Amino acid sequence: MSADVLRSQSPEGIYKEIAARMIAITIVRTIMLEASIVNDVDPIRISFVQSVRTILSFSPALANEPAWKLPYIYHAMLREI
Repeated sequence: MSADVLRSQSPEGIYKEIAARMIAITIVRTIMLEASIVNDVDPIRISFVQSVRTILSFSPALANEPAWKLPYIYHAMLREI
């Protein structure tokens, strides 16, 4: 989620890239908030970078496991964050 380089060359493409990054950041922050509730921790104490790393480490399991396992994997991810 590096914001250093925008690859698009058109104004519309740059707009889309910025919008996609803002959506991704919002999703991570939402997951961080859920994790703070599950773990009974102040949300300000949760690291954004560590949360992104944890989400990325759980993403293969979330993508490949059967649907009935997803709530358990997601809850484990929240506990890890």
